[in-house]
Amino acid sequence: MEGAEPRAVSDSSPLRSNLRPDFPCLSHQGGRQFDGNAKREPWPKKQGDKPPPVRTNARSATILPSFVGLRFEVHNGKIYNRINITEDMVGHKLGEFSPTRKGVQKDKWKNK
Repeated sequence: MEGAEPRAVSDSSPLRSNLRPDFPCLSHQGGRQFDGNAKREPWPKKQGDKPPPVRTNARSATILPSFVGLRFEVHNGKIYNRINITEDMVGHKLGEFSPTRKGVQKDKWKNK
């Protein structure tokens, strides 16, 4: 089709009706940085009580400075590994501290 111009989508078009104006279209390549659905439950604030660990499957979530001192349970595909967040972990991903594979062990008996 020579001379065919692409159609522009107007604001009143049904193609635009399902898009919300307050949410811009984001690229999927950026990835999820933080799981906003993870909410903390209130715990009894007694002397010496620790908050319950935050259970998450979001291994790609970035550790923020506000997470320091908190406990997370990160899923590795089979179980939840408990992680205590320290200052050295800020900027890394939660999945880096929850291994998904077992280490390779050398044979105890050598073949002669």
